[in-house]
Order: sequence, then structure tokens, then C-alpha cells
Amino acid sequence: MLKTTYSHTDLEAIDREFLSFLQSENFESYNNLIQLRNNQADYDNLSKFLIDISFYLEAFLAVKFDKILETDSSKEYAKKMALHASFKKHFVQREVAKNIANIDISEEAYLKAKLALLDEDIATLYANNPSDEMLESMRTYTAYNLVHNSDKTNILYYLPKKLDFHNLLHKKYEEDAELRDGFSLNSEFLGKEYSYDQTHYCIFCHNQGKDSCSKGLKEKASNEFKKNELQVTLTGCPLEEKISEMNYLKSEGLLFAPLAMAMIDNPMLALTGHRICNDCMKSCIYQKQEPVDIPHIESQVLMDVLNLSYGLEIYNLLTYWNPLNIERPIVKNLTQKNVMVVGSGPAGINAAYHLLMEGNFVTMIDGLRIMPLPNNYKTDLIENIADVFENLDDRVPYGFGGVAEYGITNRWNKNFLTLVRIILERRQNFMLMGGIRFGSNITYNQAKELGFDHIALACGAGKPNLPEIKNMLIKGVRTASDFLMNMQSGGAFNPKSLVNLQVRFPAVVIGGGLTAIDTATEMLAYYPRMLDNLFANLKDIEDFKASLNNEELTIFEEYEAHYKALKQLNNIEKLAFLRSLGGVKLVYRKEIEASPAYRLNHEEIELALKQGIEIVENATPIEFAQDESGWLSALKVDVNGKMIGIPAKSAFIAAGTNPNNMVAEDINLKVDNSYIQLLDEVGVPVIPEKIAKPTSDVFLAVNEGLSVSILGDMHPSYQGNVVKAMASAKKAYPVIQRILNKSENISGNIFPKVKESLITRVHGINLLTPTIVEVVLESKLAAQNFEPGQFYKFQDFSGKMEGMALTGAWVDKEKWLVSLIVLEMGASSKLCRHLQIGTEVCLMGPSGMPTEIYKNQKVMLIGGGLGNAVLFSIGRSLKANGCKVIYAAGYRSLRDIFKPEEIEASSDVTIWCCDEGTPKIHREGDKAYKGNILQAIDAFSRENDITGIEHVVTIGSDRMMAAVSKNIRKYMPKAKVTASINSPMQCMMKEICAQCIQEHIDPETLEKTYIYSCRYQDQDADLVNFDFLSSRLKQNSILEKITNKIIENETV
Repeated sequence: MLKTTYSHTDLEAIDREFLSFLQSENFESYNNLIQLRNNQADYDNLSKFLIDISFYLEAFLAVKFDKILETDSSKEYAKKMALHASFKKHFVQREVAKNIANIDISEEAYLKAKLALLDEDIATLYANNPSDEMLESMRTYTAYNLVHNSDKTNILYYLPKKLDFHNLLHKKYEEDAELRDGFSLNSEFLGKEYSYDQTHYCIFCHNQGKDSCSKGLKEKASNEFKKNELQVTLTGCPLEEKISEMNYLKSEGLLFAPLAMAMIDNPMLALTGHRICNDCMKSCIYQKQEPVDIPHIESQVLMDVLNLSYGLEIYNLLTYWNPLNIERPIVKNLTQKNVMVVGSGPAGINAAYHLLMEGNFVTMIDGLRIMPLPNNYKTDLIENIADVFENLDDRVPYGFGGVAEYGITNRWNKNFLTLVRIILERRQNFMLMGGIRFGSNITYNQAKELGFDHIALACGAGKPNLPEIKNMLIKGVRTASDFLMNMQSGGAFNPKSLVNLQVRFPAVVIGGGLTAIDTATEMLAYYPRMLDNLFANLKDIEDFKASLNNEELTIFEEYEAHYKALKQLNNIEKLAFLRSLGGVKLVYRKEIEASPAYRLNHEEIELALKQGIEIVENATPIEFAQDESGWLSALKVDVNGKMIGIPAKSAFIAAGTNPNNMVAEDINLKVDNSYIQLLDEVGVPVIPEKIAKPTSDVFLAVNEGLSVSILGDMHPSYQGNVVKAMASAKKAYPVIQRILNKSENISGNIFPKVKESLITRVHGINLLTPTIVEVVLESKLAAQNFEPGQFYKFQDFSGKMEGMALTGAWVDKEKWLVSLIVLEMGASSKLCRHLQIGTEVCLMGPSGMPTEIYKNQKVMLIGGGLGNAVLFSIGRSLKANGCKVIYAAGYRSLRDIFKPEEIEASSDVTIWCCDEGTPKIHREGDKAYKGNILQAIDAFSRENDITGIEHVVTIGSDRMMAAVSKNIRKYMPKAKVTASINSPMQCMMKEICAQCIQEHIDPETLEKTYIYSCRYQDQDADLVNFDFLSSRLKQNSILEKITNKIIENETV
């Protein structure tokens, strides 16, 4: 009987049942399997043995789950496909293709031949010894199709093409391209007939022990991996999946056995396959012609099972019990050990799975908010996969999956993330928690105190590179990481989303990797969708125009003109119109053949060209040109020594990434040559090989006490793609388990303690002013880890609220309380007052660096509006450290003043000021003025000597901080001025998406540098380019005003 969750006892019973079945059917195979499991025998040809057993497994599952009709139907279909394969090999390839020059392929001859065939299956006709006259008709019909209809959708007449590695792209510009239809699945999946054709194209190299697709191609002399003409190392599948064996079983029409065979080494194969991996194809035995499309076959193998009634449940069972897996046929008994997996991406998912199978308790955390699954997915059997799979155009991102969620586009079916999540979350020894950043919400020492025995770090999102281009990140320029995360994790394309991602047209993408390709295709599809969403939400266009400033009005009218033109057109016409505006161009500094995308994923370039992307080669970006409003107007490039301007109003930088080692700072790990220093199991430092199949596997960063391993993109051997990341987990888990087995610590189930420490709930909502809301949250470690000046990423689980960067106004570490002060400016902030007490919410952090708390110094705090909330805890800490604190608190309106008692408690003297009137004074010695904050400081300085102030800390609007930075030294010439920079922020996980980047300019050398504000929010005000900050804050202003109106209408 199928279950959602299986106990060890359940699985032992199923295994005994299968072994009994095998024993009755083939005693020799049964005996050999038992001996192999008990390490009592070596099998010379393990592949053959596993294939032999596979047929019995197929029969067993068909009977047990009443799928005999389905398996018989699959075998019948396979017979038909085998007939087609034979016809293709013997007739199409050997007889017709070689003699096509001598065959009449005129239209008249073709129609005559077609009529003679009477719509019969031509392969069946061939198998039944046709007459000479019929053979002649078949030759004509086949030859015509080879010339006119030979593509992968007409697979009987598609013959593998010879590979010219330097001309893999059939075209570099698609004149007949067509704009893709929104954000539904865009996988170009060709279906079952194509998949079976590819299984027969495979020559089943496992029979000769030369399955290079799995094991790689090696030089005979050196035994080192070969490289192809493009210098790609041919290591084969990083997981060493049994590909050839899977292909053979599929060609025979088996349903369950091919899946079980693949799952021996790749149990989470829902994360691999079509449009994800191709390392296997690169190393296919066919090196001079097109390789076998292995990823397509793998995806077909999975989908053929999932599409059965209760197919998901059969896959789920095989993740618990797989008799083809000799080493671990069933999940092991609980070990009472606890592992924290940091990161829910491919490496983390695979690590969690294997460590669960070893019997450990696994807690997976991720810095991104993870939306809850429907509870019935975990408790009820799922009969139809269609009940789980959503239209990707309507799907609200769940946040689970790491780069597979936020970095990969809808070329891949993200419903597979839901599938693997169901499989993990059903397990009683697994817990998933989102919005938890390791090093912020929980530290290494706190993990140790809670009882964790190991930490597997699989948080490998890289730090984006910024090339040297003049006017970097002006309005209209973003990193590709920022754009894709907004699109794929935020769901900006979804009409229901309130995520603001404002772009303009035309656009350029700078880079030559797969991220650049994905960004280009997404931008081309997103711009029309953004316009549709924008105007669908506007009820009164003229009224809305009146709310815009001149700069915004110009852009809005541009949008309006484009929207009116596009809505009258079909997809082909839409693309023609967008191209007339300048289109989306991929700009690469070399020939496209030298790009990483071409070398590793040329198929993706071809598909991008079919969607309408254009490529500009040998173009070195020099400058982002600006219009009179500071918006991007063109990208100036050097093409073979000639300066050319490419019109562009949006630009995306996809120039690769560097390892992000923020976590090394959080737990004091050594970094060596950009990567965290790795150790062997006895603690000896080792430099890993930069190849996915190193001669020795090293994963540990800490090998004693609470041990730590490094997986995925954080590991130099396994960085680069999804399957490599998953391979790191497959190869690391035995190392991790050996370390765990040595530990004498037995914590058992610590899930209740972990939940108590990390879950955040709403404790209180206080309306401080008509537009300022205090949200008080209960969150144990988030409160205890807070230091003055740090901030949190806050959002709810409605799916509407964007993550907001909010500083803790105060914390009560004993009561686990955190106070956040919210100004109702944007749509998300206006949702806060409606939160219900006791509701679970997402509070990631504290993040950023704590503000420096000086000792025995004279300090002035300068806060504008909501910025004053940030200074409460800073002022208290400064006073406690012996500092004299003068606090200047400025407001636009008297009604904006909130918590004056907190400001008084944070200062020795308070300077109150307000644009519209003089605030009340509540304490002797304080001063109050009408005017802005600099006017108040000026007035105060005439009555008080403040020239000796040594430090200034300011936070408020960008304009206020700019004014303070420019003018404050008139009053305190020696003061060091620190500004808490309120950059736009998205991930807030330190140097990942790059939305928060802030430009610094050295006042002496004029050298420019770029700082991640989510890591260093307190910045030297003398270096901060406040004009840059102001322009970055305005990039989404039109969409922000529209989402504000949506929320106002919903809450009226």
C-alpha cells in the first residue's frame, strides 16, 4: 500500500516482499543480490546484473500497484518505436540518405508517393516486406521529408548532424523569430517519440564498460580527462548516473525500472534533466556528431511515471526504497544525530536527502522566505500530478530551491521544486525553515548549543562581478542577479505580485554566460508583461499622470505609447515592434564562439535567438551614456577600435561571479585563494582540484566538535552548475556520516528547540502616528543576536509583501522581542498594520554590521523622520559606553513625531526640529526649533559649543544625509561623519543580488569603488555619492506609485 511517509518497518516489509518475489522468479539473481548487499561478493558486470533485476522490479511494482495495463501499454509503444528505429537505421540512413541525389523529390513525385502509402505507418510497411513499387514510393516519400521536413519534431526523418564545434549556431540572427508567450513553461520539450528515438540512438556503452556519458572520456596514455575542441573537460555526468543502463531499459518500454536505475545515483533527478544539465551530452561517445539527448530521456523517464495515477507516490516510495541501490536499498534507522543544511538549493536538497536516508535529523534553513506548502500535500496521497503542477505564469514563487528558484527561468519546470519539497517535507526527521540566515538568525555557537552535530554549508550564490564601465549603475542599469531574483523569486511578472521591477526599452545585456542568455530572454518577455500589468491596474490614467513629476511623466508616456502599439499585435508582430525600438541585444566582448554560453550551452543561445534576442560581438563596453535626467540612453562600446553607441534604456550586467564567502566571516573560517580552506578528515589542509571528479574528495572546513562541510558552488571542485552542486552532496555525505559516527553526542529530536529559537510571530501592532506603525515581534535568537545599527528583512507569508529592510528600534533580549518601526510609504509597508497578533512572519537577520559604539567620546546623532527609530538603540549603547550624546531629531510634520521618550533616553541633549512648527520640549536642557535639521543645528551651535564633537552618525532620507554630509563640518570641523545608507535592497543576504550597491568616490583621487550596503550600511559620508543613491532609489518610482494605489483600494 502506498503511503506518504514510510517507517523503517514499512520499508523492511516491502523489501522482504520484493526479495520473496525475486526468489520465486529467479533464485540465482536473488542469491547474488543478497550476497552483494552483504559485501560477500563482487560482481564483474554490475550493470548487467542490475538490468536483469530491473525487469523483475518492473513486474513487481506493476503487480503491487495495479499498473499491469500501463506497463503493457508502455512495452507495446516501445515495440512500435523499436520498429521506427530499425526503419530509420536501415532504410532512412543507409538506403535513402546515402542515395538521395538519385531520387526524385519533386512536389509531384512526393504527392504521388504519399497517396500510395495511404497514411499507413511507413515503418510498419517496411517491416512487412513491401513490393518494389511500394519501396520506390517509400524512397521518394522519405527523401522528400529528409530535405523538407527534417527536424526534431519529425523525428523519423531527423538524422544526427555532424558537429562543427566552431559553427554550432545555425544562425546568429533569427529573422522569423517569435516572441514567447509570457511566462508559462518554455521548455521546448519534444515528447515521448523523440525520447524513444534518442534511446535507440544510444549504443549502450555500458556493455563495453565505456559509458563515457557517465564516467567521462579519458586519454589512454595519461588517464586524464579529455578536452574537446572548445577546451571543455569531458568528465561526464558529475553524479555518475547510470545513463546507458537507464536508456536501455527505457528503449525496452519499461516504466519504473529506468527511473529506479537513474535514482541509484540521482534520487533527486526531478532537479536535473531537460534544460538543466548537459555534462553527460558533452562526454557522449558521439564526439563528431550530435550527442544523445540524455537530459530529455531522463525527464521523459520521470514524467512517464509521474503522469500515472499516483505516479508521484511511486516516485516517493522509490526515494525511500530502491532495491537497485546495493549499498542503501532502504532508509536507515534513526541515528539521533542532527545536521543543519544551510541553503535550499540543489546542493542543499541533495545533501538533505542523503543525510535523511542515513537516519539523521535534518534541519534545512534558507535566507529567503519560503512560502508554506498546502498541508494536504504532506498528509494526503496525491493521485494526479496535475493537482500539484501549476501554470508557471500564475505560480507564486515559494522561495524554496535556491538558484533553481531565483536564478533559473521558466525554460525549466519549477514545479519540480514543489515535487522534491513534498518528498523531503513528508519525512518526520526533516524540518524546513525559511527566512533564516546562518550567521544572523543563528550563529555557529548557537547551533552547537541547540545540539547540532554538523553544519553542511550549501549557500553558494556568488558575488556579482562589476566590470569597469563609465557611469556604472546609473538609472536603468542593474546587475543580472538583481533582475533575475526580482523576476523569479519575487515573481515580478505575475499580475498578483506587488514586487516593483521597472524597466525600459530597448535593452542590452552585458556578458556571455548562461545568466546573460536567461536575462536577455526574460527581459524581452517581461517588458510587454510589465506594460500589461501596469495599465491593468490603472483606473484613471489622467489622474495618475497628475501624480507624476516631469521625469516620471516622460517615462510613463513612453510606456503608454508602447502599450497601445503592442496590444493590437500578435506575438510575431510584437517582436517586430520591439525590435524596431532597438530590441534586446546581448553584448559580448569577443566572438560569441568564445563565450561560456557557447562552449557549454550553445543550445540555449539558439533558443534565445528563436525568441528574438540579437547578439553584438567583439564589443567591449566603455560607457553608459546618460540623458538629461540621468537615465541610461545608450551603451558605448569599442568594436575593433571603433566607438559605437547601442541605444539602450535598460542594461543588465552579467559578467560572472566570484565566490561569496560571507559565511566564512560569520564563523571565522580561513579563506584561501577565494575559497574557504578545506581539510581532510584528520584536519590537514588540502587544496582541492578544480574539476568535478577530483582524485580525492575533501569537504570539511571544521573537522572537530561541531563539524562543518562545504558543498555546491562554495566548493572549487563543484562550482558551476546544478548537477555539479548535487554531485558535491552525493560525494560528501559519506564523509559527513563518518564524522557524525565518531561523535559521542546524542541529541535526538531537537526540532522543538530549534523552532522555539527561530520562529517569528507578531506580538503587537502599535499605531504611533497616522502613517507610522510599530510592529513588535517575538523571535528568540533574532532578538538576542541584535546589535545596535543592524537591520532585518521583514515580510509576511501572504505572498504580496516585498521584503523590507527595517532596523530594530529596540529589542528585549530576555522576552525575545524586536520592535520595528514602519513608515507607510510603499505598498508593502501599508500591509503591516493589518497583521494579526500571533501570526507567523518572516524575520531574516539581524544583518549588516553593527554600528561602531565609541567609548568616552562626544557624539552627535542626526535622525530624519523614520530614521530616528534606528538611532534609539545606538544612542543608548553610546551613553552606556561613556559617550556624551547630542541627538538632533528632525521631522516634516509635528504629527510624525513618535516615541519622544526613546529619543530622550538615547541622548544627553536633544535638538528637536520640524518643518511645519516648533516641537514641544519634555526635558530641561533640550532645545526645539522650527525648520530643517541643519537650521536647528545652526541655531543650537550659536548657543552651545559643538566644535569638539568627534563623531556624527546620521540616518534619514538621502537628501537629508547629503545635506548633513556637505554642511556639518561648519559646526564640528574634526568630526568623522557616518551615514547609515538606505539603498534599495532585495535579498539582504550580503553580496548576492547587488541591488544594494552604493558608489563611493574618493574626494582626493576621484577613484570610484562600490560597497554592498546590506553588508556595510554604515558608510563614510565623505565617500558616499548621494546623487548615485538618490537615482538608485527612484528606479521603480512609477510602479511603486501604482502598487500604492492598489493597496489603498484594497484597504479602503
